[in-house]
Amino acid sequence: MRPGSAVRALRRLVSPTYLRVDPVRDPARSVLLLGSPRSGTTKLAEVLASARTTRLVFEPMQPRSPYRPRRFVAGRYRPPDAEDPELLAAWQRILAGRVRGSWVDARNRSRISTHRVVKCVAANNLASWLRHHFPATPIVYVYRHPVAVARSLATLRRTRAEWALGGVEGAEWVLRRSGLLDGPLADRADDVRRLVGSLTTDFEGDVVRWCLHNACPLTQPPGSGFLTVRHEDFLDDPEAMIDRMGRFTGLDVRRGRREADRPSSTDWTRSAADGGVTRTDRREGWRQRVDPRDQATAMEIVRVFGLEQYVDP
Repeated sequence: MRPGSAVRALRRLVSPTYLRVDPVRDPARSVLLLGSPRSGTTKLAEVLASARTTRLVFEPMQPRSPYRPRRFVAGRYRPPDAEDPELLAAWQRILAGRVRGSWVDARNRSRISTHRVVKCVAANNLASWLRHHFPATPIVYVYRHPVAVARSLATLRRTRAEWALGGVEGAEWVLRRSGLLDGPLADRADDVRRLVGSLTTDFEGDVVRWCLHNACPLTQPPGSGFLTVRHEDFLDDPEAMIDRMGRFTGLDVRRGRREADRPSSTDWTRSAADGGVTRTDRREGWRQRVDPRDQATAMEIVRVFGLEQYVDP
């Protein structure tokens, strides 16, 4: 073996990705964290997985993951009792911790794990299905104001190619594949179709996609074993919210409490790390940066989906 190859092999062996023990296969030792993209999911996942014995499994349903089922569609809805053997087998493997690799373990800091946090932005509309099939796995669901999400998505599309699918095209893509208009949104199907057909800006498309990702978990939460966290409430009082999540999940979050103001690993704009940026600015700063007319349009879109009670105007 050449010296360079030996060094690379040694680095692989001592990295958290490969030198890792995760022996407890019970799905009850996993916590599932759901939320739409740019809603604060990475930060909350890192808080929940902050203990040295809690493993962070990162986005097992993203295209880069080898554990994503071949026919999986991000954002697709499944009724709680729907049969889908391929999807069920994939989640059984994930929640049992029988996954590893450079993608799913990219943000894992644990070497020897007794618990897992599985973070996923592609399965909001599977929340009730997952609770039905894995009743012992608690779910933490986080959502953020749709205008803040839309602004964050627009910023990333300018700098990161993997976020290229968004805006109007992204909204149309989710609508066609989600199955929501034949299920939870059936009574609003005509209004939603007209709305999507009239979209003119990527901002509007991003707000519609937020609605498609969040309508189910907001209006039809699974019930017990499901905790809803508003990202703005986390920013208002992170210590209190972290303690609440710790009690709900049974995880040790003391280290996460100490790191409450630390930027997440997906804060690619480093907005949370900018000097002088307060929690209030991180919570409400977008209001000064988004045209009031766009903010009003966003609220009109939210009302079409019947979600206005969950969104501050």
